Parts: sequence; C-alpha cells; structure tokens
Amino acid sequence: MYERFDHIALRGFCAAVPENAETIAGLMETADAATRFTLKRVAALAGLKKRHVAPTDMFTGDLALAAGRELLARLNWDPVSLNLLFFVTQTPDFLSPPTGYLIAAKLGCSRECAVMDLSSGCPGMLHGAWLASGHLRQNGKRALILSGDASSKVQLSGNVGNAVLMGDAVGALALEYDNDASALAFSLASQPDTKLSLVNYDSGYRPMPGKPDGMVMDGNKITEFCLATAPACMAEVLEREKLTYGDVQALYLHQPNKMILDTLRRRLDIDPKKIPQIFADYANCSSASLALSVCSHAKEFASGKALFCAFGSGLAVASMLGDLDPHNCFPIVQVKQGELLQEGV
Repeated sequence: MYERFDHIALRGFCAAVPENAETIAGLMETADAATRFTLKRVAALAGLKKRHVAPTDMFTGDLALAAGRELLARLNWDPVSLNLLFFVTQTPDFLSPPTGYLIAAKLGCSRECAVMDLSSGCPGMLHGAWLASGHLRQNGKRALILSGDASSKVQLSGNVGNAVLMGDAVGALALEYDNDASALAFSLASQPDTKLSLVNYDSGYRPMPGKPDGMVMDGNKITEFCLATAPACMAEVLEREKLTYGDVQALYLHQPNKMILDTLRRRLDIDPKKIPQIFADYANCSSASLALSVCSHAKEFASGKALFCAFGSGLAVASMLGDLDPHNCFPIVQVKQGELLQEGV
C-alpha cells in the first residue's frame, strides 16, 4: 500500500541506549569452548562486535523517556505543544496501564495530547510515523514517535547465538505539520507470520504447552522474507514519487545483520557509502535501528531526500521517503539508570 502525506516534515531524530555494553571479545574470555565457537561464528557471519544491554532495573520505557526528553530539548519543543505521542514496542514495561501514558506524564505532555501504545517490531518506527502523519494531516501540529525494545529481556539464555544478535535501544522521531514542508511518502506490506517464524511465546496470554518462555526465531525464513520484500517495497515508493536511488542522499535500512545488509546492497546495486551500517556496534535493535543509523551517520550526507526501510516481525515491511536535515539528527544518549518510575526526576 502506498500513501502520501503532504506538508509533513521530519523535524528530528534521537536515540537512547543503555550505558552498559557487552563486547563479543569480552564474552569469549569467560565462555566455555562451545560458546566461544558460537560467538566467534556470530562475529564472523553477522559482523557483530558489541551490543548495549539494559541492566535488570532498566526497561524500554526508561530508554524511551531518555530519547524523547533529549529530542524535545534539542528541538526546543515544549512537551505541551505535542498533539500526539506514540510508543511503539514489543517489550512494554506494562500492558496495563499502557507504558506510553507513563512516558507522556514524565515528559510533561498536556492532557490534550493523544497517547497510544502500538505493538510492532522492526518496522515499528515507520508504522508509527505513517499513523501519526495521517492524524497530523487531519488535526494536529506536532507528534513524537518513540520506538524500540529491550529485546535482551525476552531472549532465551540457552541460545547464545540468537541472544547476542539483539541489542536494547529506543529511537525518537519528531514530526510536524508545516505548510512549507514537502511530503512524507510510505509503502507498507505484510505477509502474516502464521507459522510463527519470529515469536515471543511469553508475550501474551495464550498458553503454548511445550514452547519456550521467550523469543524464538527461524533465521532462514526471516532472511528470505527480508530479501524478497524490502527491494519491492522501496521500489514502490520511489516509482510513485517518480524518483530513483540516484535522487536519494542516503538509504537507512533496518539492521538485522551484516550479511542481509550486504546482500540487499548488491541486489539494489547502490553505492555502499549511501547505506550506513551500525549493526557491528549495536546489534539488531528492532525498530530503533533506523534512528541509531540516522543519528550515527546523517551528518555524512547533505540535506535532501532520505529513504528508510524496515522489515521483520509480523512479517511486515515498510518504507518511508522524506526530506531530512542532518543538523536535526542528534547524538545517541547513553542511559545510566532508569527514571520512568522514579519520583521527583
């Protein structure tokens, strides 16, 4: 599905990660022989060096609060000016009350700010931006999308190979309705994951006897889906906007691993300098990957059209095309401690 929203501006990006980081080299120092072999193989095939991991007393809401607070401050936006706040995650602090309301209160949003928690994985930031753009077009001025996961909380401890591929982070994106802004264009598609190739069996209320309490992933099926759908999704939005990859300053992709990113680049036949990669230093950070990529590399590019694409759990894929000013892409925040439920902070 293609949809275009005129006069919606990408006002800024930020991201937050836990200060605590684990390196593959450090893990190998204390691991047994079998685990060292697995870690060495992951490092070689996926291109991973380290990941940021939330401590036991830090959660997705804490990272979202830090990212949102930093972005609002950098943009000099009063939280009261927000009309919408979307918290997009698969690892909420609470299902009830929705975590987004706690974040909105801590940020200082007004009672008139519409708040919504959305369940979405890797394409979550783009899903949030798509929904927010539609609302802003009808009635509103400013929106804040906070999107990401504390994926380490749901990894199976016995599956080291999959566990170390996931990092913890939340990205923040500010959107604004502006008569002088051009447009945001989106393409969205899905292939319902009825076979549960990427599933967290402990995330809902349906009992699944004999299944593990945590995330299980069929890496081959996920890879096949990503490589098959991402190019078509990006092609649709470019064709509908009458543009080519040559018209785009940068292509920001979800960061599942180096192998998938390199394969996509070869299939798209794009200059590798146009596709930033941050997987080596952050691992797969679910829907925060786009914001981490932007905040790490946007200043390497000129202002102009940027294309975003994310793919994964659902199974779903989404693309977004818009004008991006690198000066509004801010440094990544490293969070020392969670403050969402702290009084007086």
